[in-house]
Amino acid sequence: MKNTVQEGWESYKKQVMNPEASKEQEQTMEETFYGGALWMFGMMMGIDDDLSTETFVQILRGIKDEFRRFSEKKMPSTEHGKSSDRESMI
Repeated sequence: MKNTVQEGWESYKKQVMNPEASKEQEQTMEETFYGGALWMFGMMMGIDDDLSTETFVQILRGIKDEFRRFSEKKMPSTEHGKSSDRESMI
């Protein structure tokens, strides 16, 4: 697990960015990545502090399931049933 958004960006960039991408493409991807991270942070901060641990865990599982469905749609599984790149991002 990455501990900073910057580490997450660097890992994501290595996994998905074409090495021949232009600086403009890289900048757009970085801005989009950080925008998504900021949105996710806002969602997490907006969760009611009074929720039970069980409810909070259900919310996190729902978010993880949503990410998994998205990644399976965008990065189909390998012949072994999992994509290591996909799994490392979730």
